[in-house]
Amino acid sequence: MKQIYQSQLQERLEDYFKRYADGLDVTPAMRFGTEGYIQAGLDLALITPEDVVALKQQAYRQFSGSIDTAVLAALSGDHYLPSIMKRAPVKPSTSG
Repeated sequence: MKQIYQSQLQERLEDYFKRYADGLDVTPAMRFGTEGYIQAGLDLALITPEDVVALKQQAYRQFSGSIDTAVLAALSGDHYLPSIMKRAPVKPSTSG
């Protein structure tokens, strides 16, 4: 059971960080669903906090073009997943 859970979590994390790397939208449902999945695994002792950190950092490193130490630091918590989308370009309004 633990192996199945950890494999599915790894897939979720890889999909999460791959979407960011590809410039695709990461919905709040995907983020919060993955965080909830992590918390459930911790509560049921299917994974340790150290293993969660290792899987998150591994998935981030696999798909990020450059390593941001602030993101790596944010990945060291138990179940939190940072939102790392690039800021959308803001164009001033032409009304006036």
